[in-house]
Amino acid sequence: MAGKSAVTRRPRRNPPRSFTFPAELWQDVQTFARERSLPPAAAVRSLVSEQLRAVRDIEQLRRARQWQIEEAMREVRALEAGDRRAVPWSRLVRSYRTAVARAAAGAKRSAG
Repeated sequence: MAGKSAVTRRPRRNPPRSFTFPAELWQDVQTFARERSLPPAAAVRSLVSEQLRAVRDIEQLRRARQWQIEEAMREVRALEAGDRRAVPWSRLVRSYRTAVARAAAGAKRSAG
């Protein structure tokens, strides 16, 4: 090795990955790629990215729903304990009708 300097290599940031796919799944990937004019590797990256985003969104929605339920239960307990004043039904109906009228007026303006 005389005359050759030792070269230290830094690891690649995105080294290639190798995965095995069942034949039927790979066929689906190839169909997906062909329909979108993508190379198969780009199709796989797209599918994985979309699925990961969907999983994160579902989890975020689950946490938001849980928070809403907890908040509603806190309000119910506060109402039961007399810590909150209940809103009269007539006021809720009036607010609802006002909101519907505003929405309808906005829809007419944007359509016409």
